[in-house]
Amino acid sequence: MNMNRIGGPPNMGQMFQKSDVNGDGQLDRSEMSNFAQSMPPRPDGSTPSVDDMMTRLDTDGDGQISQEELRAGRPKGPPPPRAGGAEAFADGFDASQLEGMASRFSQMSGQSISASDLLAAFDTDGDGSVSQTEMQDHKRSMRDQLSARMQAVHMRRR
Repeated sequence: MNMNRIGGPPNMGQMFQKSDVNGDGQLDRSEMSNFAQSMPPRPDGSTPSVDDMMTRLDTDGDGQISQEELRAGRPKGPPPPRAGGAEAFADGFDASQLEGMASRFSQMSGQSISASDLLAAFDTDGDGSVSQTEMQDHKRSMRDQLSARMQAVHMRRR
């Protein structure tokens, strides 16, 4: 997975390493509690219980969660929205993950904007996701357009 992406789920590898207090490469129930607390809340504000996570993720029944078990049990689909805007994300937005962003843009602009519209605007290399570079290029373009419009307004006022 390209780590130079905006959007996507939290970096589970880093969260796992921080939670693995004893450094054995496994999360026991206590370490899993730390891991659960470091996760962003669900859209309804709740966080999964340690018991639920242990039951769902501990596929070999040893009472510990390996990184492989964590990866295999990770929810599919877009992550819940997180505080901090696009800069808070580490991986990438694909069309489904852009839905929330499109909804917010639609509300702000009063226009109907879809995730596909955003993907078409931002995904200049056509790979189906938006890299940090693509997002920065789009921001720069928007800033340049705004600057040009402001200069034109200023010139008309003279």
